[in-house]
Amino acid sequence: MDYFPDDFKRIRAFINDFKNAVDAYENTNVDTRIVDLVFPGKVINVGDEFKFKVQVTNQGQLDMKNVRVRVIGTAYADVATLRGQWGNEALSLKFSLDANNSSTDESPTIYKTEEFRGLAKKTTGGVKVIVKAKIDSWDASLDHILIDHSAEGKEEGELKVDVIPSK
Repeated sequence: MDYFPDDFKRIRAFINDFKNAVDAYENTNVDTRIVDLVFPGKVINVGDEFKFKVQVTNQGQLDMKNVRVRVIGTAYADVATLRGQWGNEALSLKFSLDANNSSTDESPTIYKTEEFRGLAKKTTGGVKVIVKAKIDSWDASLDHILIDHSAEGKEEGELKVDVIPSK
């Protein structure tokens, strides 16, 4: 059993590396951006209400379950869900986002949240960030890796016999 300590160290290192990769996943494999901005008029004025969605793109190999997006207001705008109260933060409904099923990043999996509202409350004095968005929480699933990548094996099993003429 001399090999066990080294194997154990390799397994522990793999699990730690995997845990760290999952911890960083939403920052390394997911793109989150504010899209579909709608506001009255040609510019946003103090007191104007505007609407927007958050687009989440999963570019990695983990399925994302029970995803929630947090939108965050700034000194320049409050935020809310369509039926929620104005405040500094608002959460999306939960949704799931499949892993990127392509071997390249050409076909990422994309989801757009329900609409959020923003309320401009202060002049910016130039172009500035007035609302931010980020992944608030999610559950990792290995289904894509463990199920979608399952395939038939090569022909290995052979039956070798000598077939002789019948009598």
